[in-house]
Amino acid sequence: MSFLHAPRTSLVRPWLLRLHLCAGLSVGVLALIAGLSGAALVYAPELEFAARRTGIPVASPLPLDALARTALDGHPGFRLQNVRFDDAGAPALLHIQADGPLGAPSGGAAPARADLHLVVDPGTGAVLRIVDRRAGAWGFLRSLHHDLLAGRTGRTIGGLGAAALLLLCITGLLVWWPGPALWTRRIRVARTGNWKRANWDLHNAAGFWLAAGLAFFALSGVHFAFPGLTRSVVTLAGGATAAPPKPRLAASPAAAAGLDTVAARARAAVPGGILRQIKLPKRPGEPVEALVKTPLDGHADGNTRVYLDPGTAGVIRVDRFRDLPLGRRAVLLMESLHMARFMSPGWPSVVLRLPWVLLGLAPGLLFATGFVMWWNRVASKRVAAAVRPRRTDASGQPARAFRTLMVLAWCAALTSPAYAQRPALSGHIVDASGGAVADAAVTLFGAPDRTVRSAALGSGRLARHGDEQVQNGGNSIRRDHEPPWIVNAGLGTSVSVVANAVAHRFDDKPTGDVSAKAGSTAEGSC
Repeated sequence: MSFLHAPRTSLVRPWLLRLHLCAGLSVGVLALIAGLSGAALVYAPELEFAARRTGIPVASPLPLDALARTALDGHPGFRLQNVRFDDAGAPALLHIQADGPLGAPSGGAAPARADLHLVVDPGTGAVLRIVDRRAGAWGFLRSLHHDLLAGRTGRTIGGLGAAALLLLCITGLLVWWPGPALWTRRIRVARTGNWKRANWDLHNAAGFWLAAGLAFFALSGVHFAFPGLTRSVVTLAGGATAAPPKPRLAASPAAAAGLDTVAARARAAVPGGILRQIKLPKRPGEPVEALVKTPLDGHADGNTRVYLDPGTAGVIRVDRFRDLPLGRRAVLLMESLHMARFMSPGWPSVVLRLPWVLLGLAPGLLFATGFVMWWNRVASKRVAAAVRPRRTDASGQPARAFRTLMVLAWCAALTSPAYAQRPALSGHIVDASGGAVADAAVTLFGAPDRTVRSAALGSGRLARHGDEQVQNGGNSIRRDHEPPWIVNAGLGTSVSVVANAVAHRFDDKPTGDVSAKAGSTAEGSC
């Protein structure tokens, strides 16, 4: 309850902040790469297959078998692997592969590019565009996003990065929470001339609005890298994610049924569905698989599968999306949403996929703003502290000699009669939130004891007088015979001393003035 109402006083928040910082610095660049490549791949169907038809009716399309023969005549040594249909039901894309293992074409007839997609004109069979999805810029982006250009090892690293991104989203929301009275200020960027504050506001507001979408992409990214983990989790929850096994045929047919017959039987098996793809067998004993788009099945190519006999085109089995186990349907929807493949290519789909592009840019925005915050608050100070001792003056002598002269001059000033008459200590008392504490009793123990009370703004002044000790509750300011003064601040209040002194902590790290915050100790000469 205390975290909900006063998160900044919680002992858990500093650990959450450190965990968030470490995770962000560890996987920020990886998330940036995955996000940018994923944003580019959102519109790959339109940009990669630029000439692909998206539903324009054809008056007299060629029969599928004639269309396939026309396309394959220009690619000897290849075989047809699958046919994709547009929204009007016309064949628009042929996927052909080398007649043999990829990379080892039979008879040396097939070119080195052994896996091609042909955009065709359904009316004439003319090949409008040839696409090798494993090559070029799109192949590079696909490999970068899926495997970080490192195969299975890269996919494992990407999955671990996705898990870290999910951790970032959770810890980020917990660190973001400012309490019920201030949360509305954290969801917008305030108008200010301070660029550091604007950067801080942007990181907080963007993290709040984008956390849910990024968490989804992180979770689905873990699934793509470790599908077995998803199956185990869903199984423990009482569900099932495994796809029904494909039917097996006792023997391969001597002759294949015509493609038009296969398409007609697949359409008839799912009334009201739209045939989107026909996959031909890759190995002996496998059936023909047809993908049919049904309403609300969550994928542009459909999630209902019709299995047919390749010899007779008889329907063997229909796996309707609505009849699949709930766990399997959830996984299929998660996959299609991750890839933005829930609609057919076209202008409506282009508009609806814009949020995917914005979410792809989000990791870069959050990493950049978070890195700037870390640099301003932590890294720059550490760099400055590391560089400062190495600086030299204009004559080329170490700056330490100059500091030594300044210390000697300071010590001489301390022993001067004029200095002895100056007030030894002046400062103010503040509470843990930084507010001034008025009328606070400050007692000076010595000969005699004296008590002074802080003014309305919390300020007070004490004079040097022998061996003295100044106390204020749990705080004490003690001076023995010689400098330095010791400032010990207890919990609940803090003492800020301004006595023309140079302050150092006991670990000799400079603090800039004699100032001890609650629960800390500072030391300074005066």
